Amino acid sequence: MKFKRVIFPASILSTVTLMGCNLDTNDSYSQTEITAMSGYLGSALICSAEKAQSCNEDRSNVLGTTNSNGKLNTNETSLQHPLIARVQEGISFDSDKIGVARKSYTLFAPAGSTVITPFTTIMYTKKIDIETLAGWLDMEVKFISGDYIALKSNEDDNYKAQQAHLLARTISDLDIHNETDLRKLGDLVTGLVNDGDKLDEVKITRDIENNFIKEKANHNSLAAYVDGNKFTYRSLNESHLTDEGDYKNGELTIEYIDNELNVNGSRNLYSYTASGSVIKAPGVAYIDTYYYASDNVALVSTSRAGLDLVTHASLSKTKNISLTNIKLEGNSWFYISPTESLALADITKFSFKNNKTLTIKINDDSEFEGIWKAEADQLTINSDDNRMSYKFEFKIDDDNVLPVINTVDGENQYGLFIGTLEFAEQIKKLWNKDKH
Repeated sequence: MKFKRVIFPASILSTVTLMGCNLDTNDSYSQTEITAMSGYLGSALICSAEKAQSCNEDRSNVLGTTNSNGKLNTNETSLQHPLIARVQEGISFDSDKIGVARKSYTLFAPAGSTVITPFTTIMYTKKIDIETLAGWLDMEVKFISGDYIALKSNEDDNYKAQQAHLLARTISDLDIHNETDLRKLGDLVTGLVNDGDKLDEVKITRDIENNFIKEKANHNSLAAYVDGNKFTYRSLNESHLTDEGDYKNGELTIEYIDNELNVNGSRNLYSYTASGSVIKAPGVAYIDTYYYASDNVALVSTSRAGLDLVTHASLSKTKNISLTNIKLEGNSWFYISPTESLALADITKFSFKNNKTLTIKINDDSEFEGIWKAEADQLTINSDDNRMSYKFEFKIDDDNVLPVINTVDGENQYGLFIGTLEFAEQIKKLWNKDKH
């Protein structure tokens, strides 16, 4: 099971000290600022392409890691060579989206460029100049050669900058690189401009015949995602007393209305700001970083209690759902669950086969064979040697994150089925943060 397309170094947690830093600190060189962007790309690895076309944290060509605004200060001499930006699944952030990147990909820029974008990538890989690309896209050079998001702050440039931004995120999302498609995309966006569409609220996809079509961009910002909604937060890290603290009965509710939030239905309202994938509410000392968000479920690293599972309704009051076999058969899911007493989390890989057999692998241990059965609203799994047994109830359907309840010795244990190993490993690190 893979993420459909494209969600914030080896991990954010272990490399935060590198963010925005230059690994070459020779003071004899002048400093310059590099910006990696489709939206602004935070925690993206930046490398020099002087000797290699790849960008990995163990390579000597690493220049550093971008900050939350996609920026990195480095030596001006770095611009003498092409640049690489590596966006990593489960680690990097895109300001156009809520949560961490849902796929890994690489952007390039020719020598001399201070921005690394989908536009500079096409120029580099196709070996064309900016004027040629501007002609293909029916755009002015000014708006695809630099920081098109920053240009939105200028009233005279705002709409053209929105046009460039829509082109950039579409090229990135749909992995467009050939001249024919780029010309078609440019024509479509020019038509939207002529119609006066609000381009920051537009998303471009493909229909079944592979033609470009426009859709309304839902939840294209964290502010839009939370505003007007009430969510239930269940901590996956801590056990909370039922008679005190924010997480009474193990859950906390927050309602977001017009830049103010309400906690657990109290009469008090607190101002909050939402920027990128982070919500801050100083009045209650909340800082929430969204690592994943879909219509039905979110995963949030909080300043309160570690990792929270966020849903529209209380999981304790939500009916179980029937999980279809098609969700499981032929796919691998990575189950994250706490060890005894909510201590460190483990990752168990379930590889479901079409004949109702499966393999089970906990962390890096040996694999076990087993059988599985999904019926009504319960999934049962048993290893062939009967040493491992699971009874899962599914509460929410999602393509990438499935919250589950596993009955262990008569007690409910909350866990997650994650669609990819990369994202599961990052969520495990968040779950285990500050725990030993």
